[in-house]
Amino acid sequence: MIQADVQVDGNGTIYFGSFDGYVYAVHANGTMKWKYQSTGRIYSTCTVAPNGMVYFGAFDGNIVALSPQGKLLWKYLTKDSIVTGGGVDKDGVFYMNSEDNYMYALYPNGTLKWSYQFGADDGPVIGRDGTIYTGSGTPSVYAVSPSGHVRWSFPGGGLFYAHAAFGPDGTIYIGNYDHYVYALDPATGNLKWKYLTGGPVQASAAVSQADGTIYVGSHDHYMYALTPSGSLKWKYCTGSKIEYSSPALGPDGTIYFGSDDTHGYALTPSGAVKWSYKTRGTIRCAVALGRDAVYVPSFDGVLYALAL
Repeated sequence: MIQADVQVDGNGTIYFGSFDGYVYAVHANGTMKWKYQSTGRIYSTCTVAPNGMVYFGAFDGNIVALSPQGKLLWKYLTKDSIVTGGGVDKDGVFYMNSEDNYMYALYPNGTLKWSYQFGADDGPVIGRDGTIYTGSGTPSVYAVSPSGHVRWSFPGGGLFYAHAAFGPDGTIYIGNYDHYVYALDPATGNLKWKYLTGGPVQASAAVSQADGTIYVGSHDHYMYALTPSGSLKWKYCTGSKIEYSSPALGPDGTIYFGSDDTHGYALTPSGAVKWSYKTRGTIRCAVALGRDAVYVPSFDGVLYALAL
């Protein structure tokens, strides 16, 4: 079973973790590059640094760094399991949250730069200016400086499970379990607008850098397309809830995502169905784009490569 988001590097290599305890690196043609055995199930998304290092969080609480060849470089032990991904800044510092409610900032050699108890167990995302944005085990999203100081926090009406997404002007878009999608000012954390869906929003949004349209799924079965001002452009109903499957946007604007109804979908920017593909399991992970395929992880334990 695959419940970790898929990542693709600049060479087209696909990285993902699995419930079988392995992290896999797979060539674009589907052949194995390498695999690394961890301890127990892997929920964490792999993060690939510009230098080819691969980071992930293990269920035993370790933050793990691998070489580009899949060899262990170091581990850093936290006090609880890790179920999300992390981010690398321009200086090579890696940021990751643990279920012990701390965020950890680690230098490239695996030594600790700082740790801070935010109550956050959701994965951090790094903004253009180096600010780290993270959801929380409490109903707040935080903006954190690279030195570990909180610049601002914003309270929602429920838990933030989604990662932050950024518009062309830097606006932060993030969904909440209270059914709302929030638009926040990146400098102050002030609310610009919020949009009410029909269910919890756990999946992260994707934002078109061409026109600023925000695409986000909800437990109410719908994929939503929202304007930068927070009004509805369209919504598309799948056969079940869209839980953690964040959409990916193709170069032509096609929206790719999965649903608990076991299907992967491709929608046009106007919301029409280009195609759907049925797998043998629910899809609760973000899909990823390669050069000529979209990669869809399924609960049936299979990674599907579907032509764009």
